[in-house]
Amino acid sequence: MITSMKEVISRSVVAYGQAKRKDWVLQWPGQVVICGDSIFWTADVSDSIQNGTLSDYLTQSNKQIDEIVALVRGRLDPGNRTTLGALIVIAVHARDVVESLVNADVSSVQDFNWISQLRYYLESGIVRVRMITTDVRYGYEYLGNSARLVITPLTDRCYRTLMSALKLHLGGAPGLSSTLDVFFVICRVDFTQAGGFFQRALLEQERLRRAKTWLKQLRSNV
Repeated sequence: MITSMKEVISRSVVAYGQAKRKDWVLQWPGQVVICGDSIFWTADVSDSIQNGTLSDYLTQSNKQIDEIVALVRGRLDPGNRTTLGALIVIAVHARDVVESLVNADVSSVQDFNWISQLRYYLESGIVRVRMITTDVRYGYEYLGNSARLVITPLTDRCYRTLMSALKLHLGGAPGLSSTLDVFFVICRVDFTQAGGFFQRALLEQERLRRAKTWLKQLRSNV
């Protein structure tokens, strides 16, 4: 599977320049579209920073989002609709990143505002992912075609923490932070309510631990 993912992603990158983007996103599997589009986004933003055309690329980013939204409003099979839904979530975040770079007047690809973003590169046929000082090889793990949660500033901080952990040969579980972040935003939870939420979660965890201990003792006595 890893070999297949590597080959298909490489082929999709080659095909990107041979078709219109709105056609390309419908011709490849969801994970491949997300990865390939991230590679070209990184290259485009880097070129725009060096050429001083970030404002123009911000306009282009908005047009690309509108183009994908128009596709979603049309007739699509379920697989393509899921792919484009995830792509829109990532594209909106990417657009927001470009806007923040414009507002920060970034003019160097070494600016922290840029290198602190999650960036994808294709080098010698291998996809590499970089963030600040971390540089790791894309895992080519099959993730399937799935929806994406909204990407928030907390999500970005989670990415930075996890990427740093990978550099130190550690690991992490990104799902909890992102899910709770969205939950708190949607429900307008303040810090007091958030504290109560975590307290109840810990109490429930302790209750389950005691129940497991009791069951273990019961079984040992039988």
